[in-house]
Formats: sequence, structure tokens, C-alpha cells
Amino acid sequence: MKFRLKTRQKEIQDRIAKKRIKKERKEFIDSFPKTERDKVEELLIEMESHHKSQNKYGAVSLLVIGTFFLMYSYGFLTWNILTQIAAGVTFALFVYSFSRMVVSAWKGDRCKRNLAFMRKLHKEGTP
Repeated sequence: MKFRLKTRQKEIQDRIAKKRIKKERKEFIDSFPKTERDKVEELLIEMESHHKSQNKYGAVSLLVIGTFFLMYSYGFLTWNILTQIAAGVTFALFVYSFSRMVVSAWKGDRCKRNLAFMRKLHKEGTP
């Protein structure tokens, strides 16, 4: 019973937080001139997608490198060629997911810098 009550309270808090975030986002977009609002909206959406993929690939890379070191620490890499191939594949997957995470972080930060630059220009009053 308590668990269900906590779950409902958590759902209510999540809904309130989503409404607050939506309101803040709308206020942020409305603070720009009407001609730039579409571009700001696109930059926000792009930045969010890059940060989501950054989080996803970060978690995957940690999981994969953890699996690799777990295999290595238990000595699974010395059994035969198949386990060595599996370890090589997991390490290659780690390199791929880590590089995707870094690229996504860089792209998200680039969007954030563009938004900050547009905000600075808007505050200074230059078109």
C-alpha cells in the first residue's frame, strides 16, 4: 500500500516537473524575437537529442567495458579463440559507443554555445 502511494506521489511530482519544464522552455523561446523563435526551437530539440544519445552511449560504453574487464579478470580470454573474438568484439563495441558518446557531447555543446551566442546578441540588441 505504501509503495503504491509513493508511486502516485512520484507520478504527481513528475507531472508537475514536466509542466514546469515546458513552461520554462516556452518562456525561454518567447524571450527571443519572433523571427528567431523557430531556429531556437530547432536548436533546443537538436541539443536534447544529442544529450539523450550521449547518455545512452555513455551507459552502453560503461556496460561493455565492464563486461570486457569482467571477462578478462576471470580468465575467460585465455580459453580459446572464440572467447578472444568475443572479447575483441566487446572492446570494439566499447570504442564505438565511447566515440559516439564523445561526438554527441560535442554536438550538444555546440548547440548550447549557439543558443548562448544568440541570447547574447539578443540582449545586446544587435540583429
